[in-house]
Amino acid sequence: MTSPRCRDCRHYYITFVPNMPYGCRELGFQSAQEPARVVFNSSGQHCLYFSPLKKSGKQQSSD
Repeated sequence: MTSPRCRDCRHYYITFVPNMPYGCRELGFQSAQEPARVVFNSSGQHCLYFSPLKKSGKQQSSD
């Protein structure tokens, strides 16, 4: 299994803290590294809270 990309997760956000620019709303922390990397380095498991971003509701019509 490949590690989930935080950028593709709905819990991921960018903070305004210069030395801790990445955050995870679900796990409730900010870090200097992407949260999924911190989780893997801490536990040895890939993030279990990964939730893919919802796709935009816009669809192309096939006229």
